[in-house]
Amino acid sequence: MKDPESMRTFKRMELFSSLRIRGTKFIAIRCDGRCFHELTERLGFSKPYDLMFARIMVYTVISVMSAWRDTIRIGYTFSDEINYILKEPFPFSGRLEKLISLIASTTSSAFTNALMRYLGKTSLVQFDARIIWLSDLNDVVDYLYSRQREAWRNFINSVSYYMLIKKGIAPKDVEAMLRGMSALKRINLLAKYGVDIHSFPTWMMRGILVHLTRIKKIGFNPITKEQVKTYRRIFKITWSLPSFKSDEGRILIRDALNL
Repeated sequence: MKDPESMRTFKRMELFSSLRIRGTKFIAIRCDGRCFHELTERLGFSKPYDLMFARIMVYTVISVMSAWRDTIRIGYTFSDEINYILKEPFPFSGRLEKLISLIASTTSSAFTNALMRYLGKTSLVQFDARIIWLSDLNDVVDYLYSRQREAWRNFINSVSYYMLIKKGIAPKDVEAMLRGMSALKRINLLAKYGVDIHSFPTWMMRGILVHLTRIKKIGFNPITKEQVKTYRRIFKITWSLPSFKSDEGRILIRDALNL
């Protein structure tokens, strides 16, 4: 039989259960894959980028957004990172523990399902999650742009390392060549070896955006014998993104947030 006094004591020891989101219109929840370098090697994905892996990440984002359809407005992914943009009202009365733990666990299970769907393989997968306060549209744009710049840095570092190895240079020598080298110098070095970074797909450099958009459907009412217009929401995937800081990028984010 449960001791009521003991139950009350342990309830007080749930240190973060009372933390809630207050005073903000948007939040970002960023999920990162744990030990994904080992995972991608074990599953045989190509380096530096693999289109199948990118499709698996997009499928993961869509699966999570489908589960949180009325909450998550934007999913932005590159490498093994996913950023979800949520708009108020937040579920679970904004309880941080609930949001972070459930988003991370849903992402992990969705990625596992994606592995089975695309590869017919399964693996133990873990995503962590952190939360970022975003006050308004400007904050959302600035945040996504900061992650897009990280996608660019990741692109330059990955391409310069793996493309030089493909040119026959030993990994340890590549590491020595690139140590402390700026992005511009890496680009120039790659050009000397015949590698043009602008020949790579945009999604590798800038990431991939997923959001819901509304489309119009023309139907037929068999009772009134009239055509009727209906609207439904579908997921739109943008593989060729502009800079989020550009006018085009800002409009894309605003429309995705349905502002």
